[in-house]
Amino acid sequence: MNKFKLSQLLALMMTAWLSDCVFADDPKADSSTQQSQDDQSGQAQNDQGGQGGADDSHRDEVITTKLSGQLQGMSFLGKGGLNKKTTQQQSVYFLATGNIGIDAAGTTKDGLQYGGTVSISADHASTGSAATSAYINLSNSYGTIKIGTISSSGAGELAIDGASSTLGGQEGFSGYLGSVYTGCTGAITSQYMPYDIQGSSSILYSTPEMAGFTVAVSYTPHNQMTGSASKSDGSGTFDDPAIGGNLYATVKNMIAAGVQYNHANDIWNTTVALVGWHGQDAIAGDASRTNKVKKLRAYQVGATVGYGNLTCGVGFLNLGDSLLNTYVPDEVNGTLPGADAGKAYTIGASYVFNKWKFASAYMHTVEKFGKSNDAKCNAFSCTVDYNYINGLAFYGEFNYISTTTSETALRYNGITDPDDIKNAEKSSSGTFLTFGIRLSF
Repeated sequence: MNKFKLSQLLALMMTAWLSDCVFADDPKADSSTQQSQDDQSGQAQNDQGGQGGADDSHRDEVITTKLSGQLQGMSFLGKGGLNKKTTQQQSVYFLATGNIGIDAAGTTKDGLQYGGTVSISADHASTGSAATSAYINLSNSYGTIKIGTISSSGAGELAIDGASSTLGGQEGFSGYLGSVYTGCTGAITSQYMPYDIQGSSSILYSTPEMAGFTVAVSYTPHNQMTGSASKSDGSGTFDDPAIGGNLYATVKNMIAAGVQYNHANDIWNTTVALVGWHGQDAIAGDASRTNKVKKLRAYQVGATVGYGNLTCGVGFLNLGDSLLNTYVPDEVNGTLPGADAGKAYTIGASYVFNKWKFASAYMHTVEKFGKSNDAKCNAFSCTVDYNYINGLAFYGEFNYISTTTSETALRYNGITDPDDIKNAEKSSSGTFLTFGIRLSF
């Protein structure tokens, strides 16, 4: 995948203020454009002088393109981390990041809308950038189809959790900054579905909203997660995330679907969503077939309720026994009966006052390694956003994260040496502040 310097990305974004551009096949297409508008409104037009109906079979089709994006710079400082001998313990950083998108859209004479999208984003951890999505879309009164490299599944597009639905700032306790400062091997430190697609080749269909309901479904041959080389090995262990591995196995033949309901009036607004994922591990098991991997079966339910400028959100993600090995070696018990892949609970609230937005959220996750061995995470965040003018905002946030795990969880996740387990520790916590500026167009 081609890489771009961040400076090149910034140059693109700063020249994007020209916003929308309209192109037509014929530079003299003013009259044909008006004709197109009249056709869409269903009004029959006659030629001048009262002659017969106009023949629009040759009229030009107008294609619009739009350039949009976001640029932000942030500084953050904090204390915490898994390894107390590293600079994760106390740090002050400044990050510049951004994304840019190009959209093209057109409409045929029979009402079919078509278009394409290419998105490029800068990577937090480097000065490079890469295309994160590139797809075509087709839509009419029956719904919308997206085909190509997209960044969210049918379930992911509709999912609701209590944190991301209310927080401002950068949602640091579950994003990149949070992972820098804390994390025990085996503990889930995010409320997001860990197996969902991240820039993968997929096909997605979503219905138009009907009586408040929207349905979406997608199929992904392979979720192509970052770190996909880190898969479950024959013994049931995973590569150690602390040294660059990925705790979660890759998934093939993923079907993700969901339904969302929206209702709003002048005072109240409510959104409820139920979504689910189904798929298979990309590795079926070892040659002896004694180490089979269970299928991906997970669901998430969430809701938001708004009253005036106040919004409250809740969410629950249940991974069940997704992709767990049916037989997991354990030095003490032999197996790990009662293990599950984890659950995440979130709750949050936000209030908007003039140009200000104040929000807070709490997350609790738990993953079981046997009947009495848990890996837990508790996270709390407060955010303040100030929208100075349209497209320009300043923000700040406070985050606290605490994780605990067990020796069984550490061994399951690839840390087997007693000294390594001691150095990795069974608990970790981090506290950090973030301040930033965000420019959108």
